[in-house]
Amino acid sequence: MLLPSGFDAEGTAGEAGLCYAAVNFRSYDAGVREVSTPEELGRALAAAPDPELARIALSRVGEDPRARAVLERADVLPVAVRLLGFSTAAADLLVRHPEETAALADLRPRSRRELDAELAADLERLGPQAALRRFRRRAMLRVAARDLSGAPFEEVVAEISAVAEACLALACRLAAPEGLAV
Repeated sequence: MLLPSGFDAEGTAGEAGLCYAAVNFRSYDAGVREVSTPEELGRALAAAPDPELARIALSRVGEDPRARAVLERADVLPVAVRLLGFSTAAADLLVRHPEETAALADLRPRSRRELDAELAADLERLGPQAALRRFRRRAMLRVAARDLSGAPFEEVVAEISAVAEACLALACRLAAPEGLAV
């Protein structure tokens, strides 16, 4: 599949020449509908805050097969395009860590307990500094995607606070000398 860059107001491919970026969107998961037409991509890109930024970012992130497998999902593509058309930081994160694209497949709000468990898993896998950094970026990626998808303001602010609390709690535990309360 190729990404078009010229669309009319409805997000459909116009008669004018289409400029295509090479991104091959084919679903290998039988349970996920293939994104197969320029019109579907056009509608998603037309809904982006900055369609050209989204097109370029989608092309960059989609170069990795792991990221592409998530981005090609019909339920993820509109969310990803909105986010990538808004945030170069999101695109940079997903280019550096394509496996984090999977975070866009599950945007439900997380409880503090779920966030703590996710951070603990990152800590075990990545070590303290990298875990805090990666967790915060992934969690905020999800929150931003939900926010751009119209999540209630209160939910967005509550989860931002919960992410900050989880990070601060772990940082305090790691910084405290053993046996002393912080």
